Amino acid sequence: MGSEIKQGPTGQRVAANLRRLRDRIPVRELATRLKEIGRAIAPSGITKIEQGTRRVDVDDLVALSIALGVSPNRLLLPETAFDTSEVDLTEHVTTDQLDAWTWATGRNPLHRDIRQYNHLLDPDGEYVGIKGLTREWVVATTQHGTDFWRHNHPFGNEGLIPTERLLALAETTLKPIIEAARELTANGVFPDEICACVQMFASPSHPDRLTELLARYHPPQILEEGGVSPRGDN
Repeated sequence: MGSEIKQGPTGQRVAANLRRLRDRIPVRELATRLKEIGRAIAPSGITKIEQGTRRVDVDDLVALSIALGVSPNRLLLPETAFDTSEVDLTEHVTTDQLDAWTWATGRNPLHRDIRQYNHLLDPDGEYVGIKGLTREWVVATTQHGTDFWRHNHPFGNEGLIPTERLLALAETTLKPIIEAARELTANGVFPDEICACVQMFASPSHPDRLTELLARYHPPQILEEGGVSPRGDN
């Protein structure tokens, strides 16, 4: 009998996500899809993955994602993205679900920019809300010249919106919004939070969405004297 496989937090999450995503898909059907893709895993192997007794390598991960019709991130990360719920990325690094998703999708570095988000460091130099990442680690990463956006967006803006149109909007219609966003960022609001609010509440097809959500969730006070309280502060 072989030695017991010790799964880390991400391995355990992949197993749990696979169980949920497979849902009503018979295990033999999923095995057939994987064989057609070119990464055969026997039905018994899929069951062992779901039970946490078989490891998933990167080739398995990609094949399972294709077969299930999701991105690899959906298997690697939690099914929700709440900034009030924690997720363990490794044995020593923990952050909130929202930060994990924005990092994995290339929107923001996990550690943020130490120069811009210095207020997130506690007196011991560890990032508030991101356990396991220290000031020394972030400084060392920054000194190596890691360009997070460039490395995680090889398609640039061309894959989304043409650069010429963005420039035209920035100089005309959206200029006041950009100036307001700069002021908000300087006061501790994250760019991804600004974008998320615009996407969620600026749709003309749902003009009352903000009012409806406020009435439904009754969130605690989010504004303090002098502006929005920084994310991660308690």
